[in-house]
Amino acid sequence: KYPFIFARDGKQIMWGRSCIYRSAAIAPLAAAGFMDTGSAHLDWGHLRRLCSGNLKALMHDSKVWQHGIPSAGLHGVFEPMLHAYSCTASAFWLGKIFIACHLPAEHPFWSSPENDGHWAVASEAPTPQMAVFEGAGLHLVNRRDGSAELWPGKVRASSLSDSNYMRIAYHSELPWAAGDSDVTSMGLTMRAPAISSEVVHPRLRRFIGMRDGWWMWQTEFGDAYYSRVDVAMRPLATGMVIVLRPRVPSAFTLCLSSYALPGCGPEVGWHGGSMLSSEAGGLLAARICGGWTSLGTHTFGPELHPEGVASGSLVFRHSQEACTFSGYLVAELHYSRTPIAVSPAIDRIQEGRLASAQKLSIVSNDGETWDIDFGGCEGAFSD
Repeated sequence: KYPFIFARDGKQIMWGRSCIYRSAAIAPLAAAGFMDTGSAHLDWGHLRRLCSGNLKALMHDSKVWQHGIPSAGLHGVFEPMLHAYSCTASAFWLGKIFIACHLPAEHPFWSSPENDGHWAVASEAPTPQMAVFEGAGLHLVNRRDGSAELWPGKVRASSLSDSNYMRIAYHSELPWAAGDSDVTSMGLTMRAPAISSEVVHPRLRRFIGMRDGWWMWQTEFGDAYYSRVDVAMRPLATGMVIVLRPRVPSAFTLCLSSYALPGCGPEVGWHGGSMLSSEAGGLLAARICGGWTSLGTHTFGPELHPEGVASGSLVFRHSQEACTFSGYLVAELHYSRTPIAVSPAIDRIQEGRLASAQKLSIVSNDGETWDIDFGGCEGAFSD
């Protein structure tokens, strides 16, 4: 399953601890060659293609190098990604990839013909190729545009909302932009005067798991247990459906942002929703399918993006008064860094008379019905 973490060309996702280590993340694919048992089934030609592609992307990216040594970031220098312990020497962990050079020339890592592995299927399949690490609470999505996406389902409680862990999802081609005002790219923020006078961010993630095709978890904002939001996500060929069930008795405003698209142009209409596109062919598209109050845009300055360019995101907002009966908040998102055609996936939603106290049914444009039932989730959490 580990190769699913990387894009078709070997590009890695800016997620998790010490992204500054760069190619060290893909080094285990080569290090597997030193195992005495358990490696006979591995597709060595595909593993070498991923490793060489990952290294090639770094070597050809001028922003990676500063005065001839690796810079403090993933692409160029990007301080919001760093940790307190990150230092000049940290970047040299990327050299771990050269453990492959210790494998003998006759090893299948070197002798097997390079190939696309599971991407030979993923690049043609109408639906994403997926893998799940249940223990770690990670859902991996590979799409035909060559991108890899990671959905984290469990994050331990912390006083900090670490962007390397707490975003809703992480994408190989659309790295996260640093937080700006009350907008966090591919993330959630909340304003709730009863909880804090400032914007509050998720501080943990309780894992529920995969249920009927939905990736489900619960988050909590600030230090208040009564600021919980249940989350269900479903992959689409070109994006996702995300359903939120707020469980907040006080007045609040909730904000959900899409990924940040570098170099995007002005907002245009898209099937009752909005779309942003870039000259390079990338796009973001989104629709409100239920509950949300508004859908708009937000621009991040170049200093907030790891590629050092201005970027934009689509932003959903919902405001609710205290002690109001909550409904479901349903959003449809599509995204890619390459030119693709996107069309709406949802035809309608069917919500019961008791709103979010009952299950939700979503009818797709293909005639499928996707049911979501958060009932019983309280007893199903895992750390």
